[in-house]
Amino acid sequence: MTPFYVSNLLRQTVLMTTPLSEVIFEWPNTPRPVTPYASVGIITTIQVGWGEYHDTNADDGDLDRWHDTLYNVFIGVNFYRPDSMLNASLFSKGLIRQDVIELWNNEGISLVDRSDTRDLTKVFDSQFEDRAQMDVTMQALITEPYEKVMGVNEVRISG
Repeated sequence: MTPFYVSNLLRQTVLMTTPLSEVIFEWPNTPRPVTPYASVGIITTIQVGWGEYHDTNADDGDLDRWHDTLYNVFIGVNFYRPDSMLNASLFSKGLIRQDVIELWNNEGISLVDRSDTRDLTKVFDSQFEDRAQMDVTMQALITEPYEKVMGVNEVRISG
C-alpha cells in the first residue's frame, strides 16, 4: 500500500458521504470543475515506530526486499463552490458511518484524527468562492521497495 492509495480511499469516502460527483487530486495546475467539487491532497506522511523487512522472489529470478512500516498519512480535504460547509460537514459526520469503516477495515486503514472544518470562503476573480477545508489523519501499513537483492554470497545451514 502507498500513501497515494490511502488518499484514493479517502477520495472514495468523500464520494460516499457527500452529494458531490467530482473529487480531484491536488496537483499543480489541475483543471477545476465548474460544478461543486472536492479535492484531496497528501500533506505529509510520518513513520510510526520501526519497520519490518521481508523478501520476495521476483519474476526475473532476483530477490526483492520490501519494507513494511506503519505510517500516519495527513491528508487535506477541500470543498469548493456552493454548499462547501455543508459538504464538509456531511463528510466529517460520514467518517464514522459503518460502510465507511468497513471499507477502511478491509484495506487495513484506520482513522486517527480529524480537524475542525474551517470556512475559507474568499474573493476569487472578483466573486466570492465558497470553500471549506479540513485535515484527516489516517494510519496504514505502507509497503515500499527497499532494495533489489542482486545475489547471496553465503548460506549457512545449522541443525
